[in-house]
Amino acid sequence: MLRPKSKKPKQKQSNNFISEITATALQLLAQREHAQYELRQKLIQRNYEVEAVLVVLEKLKCESWQSDDRFAENYIVERASRGFGPLRISQELQLRGLSSEFVENKLVSAQIDWSQVLQQVYFKKFKHAQLQNFKDKGKRIRFLQFRGFSLEEIKNQIK
Repeated sequence: MLRPKSKKPKQKQSNNFISEITATALQLLAQREHAQYELRQKLIQRNYEVEAVLVVLEKLKCESWQSDDRFAENYIVERASRGFGPLRISQELQLRGLSSEFVENKLVSAQIDWSQVLQQVYFKKFKHAQLQNFKDKGKRIRFLQFRGFSLEEIKNQIK
């Protein structure tokens, strides 16, 4: 029977330890932007020491390689372009370790016309089909709520 690999954090073995963590972090950041919390979790999962990871993250932040501001701005624009509303985007960003106040400020500063995003999603999904009955209306409302739009915005769209 095979034994699972040890889950002990990698110990400092040489002066290159910090540069190894930095290289790993930069590889992750080269693929896409990451929130600091998200990057920390990924590095810790790779069994690096927490203290060393925190040092590297602070270094990356000071050198502008990692920025929660930039991550949030890009994430909001990307998710809105895919038809997701502010409630869903806010929840997803909070799951990635950003505070609710920070997220709300970024959503406001993004200056996205959420009613237009809602309208595009609505017409893409339902074309111009007329409402058949209350069951059909309920399906549409649930779909748009799942996408992250408020009930008030949805009711204004469906009328």
